Amino acid sequence: MTAFSHDTPSSRPSGLDASAGGQARAADPTATDAVLLEQLQRLRADFDANFTRRLETALTGLTRCLRVMVDTETLAIPIHRVRRLVRGLDVVPVPGGPAHLLGLCNLRGELLTVYDLPALLGYPPSAPPVREMVVLAGTTFDAGVVVSGTGGLVDLDERELRSPPSTLSPAVRTLVRGTLIQGGSLFLFPDLEALFLQLDVRA
Repeated sequence: MTAFSHDTPSSRPSGLDASAGGQARAADPTATDAVLLEQLQRLRADFDANFTRRLETALTGLTRCLRVMVDTETLAIPIHRVRRLVRGLDVVPVPGGPAHLLGLCNLRGELLTVYDLPALLGYPPSAPPVREMVVLAGTTFDAGVVVSGTGGLVDLDERELRSPPSTLSPAVRTLVRGTLIQGGSLFLFPDLEALFLQLDVRA
């Protein structure tokens, strides 16, 4: 399974990468930052627990996914394709680039291209500054995608996937290989290979 970590301005707890991809924050976080950090702590606990449940998940045939919010939609991204989560980073714009290409960032010595996932899916573009990014592991390159938010982990049975509903926009349907309803929530399973192909061609 691909290892992934969390990049955040807070101090690093044991076993987690907590370095930030941008300038250091002030020692006294605002109320908004405090809420974000509390949410991230819950995610950390969930992620840590994942490593003790890998065998159980493999035996049940379920796929452990990260909840990712993109505007009004909830995506389920398999965690083996998630390299790390990043909160708060500086992105250098690329002049003349398409709307979904936000720019480049230096993430712990690695130059990473950053894309706006909502804009790519036909939703209103993300407003700066970048608050939350998911680094996805691709076959030939990794990509940072800015999202509207992230939630905890969820175990889903991909054998229950259904075709995307016609109510989804064509831009979304092109990059979704199926949907699944669990616990009253509709999850979209993105076609990550198609997504990386679009990023490679349209960047």
